[in-house]
Amino acid sequence: MKRCDSPSRTAWGRLPWLFAVAACCIALSACDRPSVASDNHVDAFAHLVAESEMRIGDVDDPDIGFSRAVGVEVDRDGNIYVLEYSVPEIRVYSPDGVLLRRIGRRGPGPGEFDGLWRFGVVGDTVWAVLGGPDRITLFDRQGNVLSARRFESVVVNLPGVYGHVLPWSMRPDGKFTSRLARVSGDRDYPTAVEPTDSIPVPFVLFDATGTVTDTIGWTGRPPPRMWNSADMSPIEFVEFAGRRLWAPRPPTNLPLWEALPDGYLLVESPPVQT
Repeated sequence: MKRCDSPSRTAWGRLPWLFAVAACCIALSACDRPSVASDNHVDAFAHLVAESEMRIGDVDDPDIGFSRAVGVEVDRDGNIYVLEYSVPEIRVYSPDGVLLRRIGRRGPGPGEFDGLWRFGVVGDTVWAVLGGPDRITLFDRQGNVLSARRFESVVVNLPGVYGHVLPWSMRPDGKFTSRLARVSGDRDYPTAVEPTDSIPVPFVLFDATGTVTDTIGWTGRPPPRMWNSADMSPIEFVEFAGRRLWAPRPPTNLPLWEALPDGYLLVESPPVQT
């Protein structure tokens, strides 16, 4: 006699297997999804809130109020150094916000600023990089001039202009890392470099006398927007409701450059596609 199982009996007989397979699939899927309690989940990160603890300067006192503060440094004793660009001078405040002294003043001489764009504090040394004339000036923390020496930039040919590699940030050993931070042009002597060419830019070290002491690396292209180009302009004219307005250009494929004390950080970040 041939035995035949009914369809209902066969289906019920397979249910334990079906439940087992389903349980395995659920377990595997759970392994692929991060848990809400995971250390990598955004809710597990600390939430930081900025609170105002101290104010420096005075809106009612033009002698200590800021019109254009560029850069803030803190020394090992907690004193605060702020560059007032419009004067220009470096103002030194105590950790409590009391104005202690001013370093530098407007002028072309040693210890004076005319085109100051970078400064910092390393140990007992306050350093400043000037443009026009190109000069590295070192002070002690009391504002006394230790040295003031001219430097010559390293020139790099760019499309239609010349780039200048300048001292940019002082290291703990007293050497300055560089950055391609300025361009200049000459209509009578344009460069033959095209935007599509490979444009190697050196990373060099300057000493406090303005001398190039070493080449520590190269990059195959300059920082973005270092020469005039319609494709690299950050803003453009747009027509809106019969009016001509300035507007930011959309994101580009240009990389982001950041200067670190020991060199560059180059971030390749394509624009978000929407």
